[in-house]
Amino acid sequence: DDVDVASITDADTCYEACAAKKDCVASIFDTNIFGNRCRLLTSCLSMEEANVIVPCLDCNAQRKCSTCPKITYSAGSTVIHWICEATDSIYKNDLPEGTVCSPTHTCSKQPDLPEKIVCGDGGKWQNQDGFDIEDETTLEVSCACDPLTIKYDAGTNLFCNPDVTHEGTDDWVLTDEKCDMVCDGNVFIPIECKFGEEADVGWHIDYDGDVELKTDCFACSYSTCDEDTPTDPPFEE
Repeated sequence: DDVDVASITDADTCYEACAAKKDCVASIFDTNIFGNRCRLLTSCLSMEEANVIVPCLDCNAQRKCSTCPKITYSAGSTVIHWICEATDSIYKNDLPEGTVCSPTHTCSKQPDLPEKIVCGDGGKWQNQDGFDIEDETTLEVSCACDPLTIKYDAGTNLFCNPDVTHEGTDDWVLTDEKCDMVCDGNVFIPIECKFGEEADVGWHIDYDGDVELKTDCFACSYSTCDEDTPTDPPFEE
């Protein structure tokens, strides 16, 4: 399927023309005695199937004959997702070979997470080193915060989803829960582990805006985290 060569001067533009056509699976760009030529193919054929005896040594071809499977989206404020260099989403449709996707965040607790994934010509997602990813469910991973201690106080109540076990005057220890801390019955402070402006996750509170905690202890009273030595507020604007 030839196209107007006047508008096609290189292989990349030829492939872009193929990518814009729903039924195009491959593009071939070459130069013959008539000038530039871009061919858009609706099926992928071997040399034998195409009745080609001598390979084209000056052809620049790209194809999207095989596709890699879409992956299941996992919701959550600490889940790392994928953004692809394509017009479609990896969560909605299978994507053509050659598609490159990058993670939305990095995570120090997930050192094996690929720097990028590429749809290989065998219909398998591959990491940046070209090794197949056998289980696509491993791509949607959560990045955990370090534990956060909420100090017990008579005027402190904590409501979490899921619930956090608490006995008597023991402190609460959060791992990945989403909580509301209620101080003296009239101050409500949401607490959540999530990604912030920095690449990694951290504990955040909604206190006159989003504030990332810079400590492993939090309390209604600033001094409760260190009863012997009063401390500054355990967070930074």
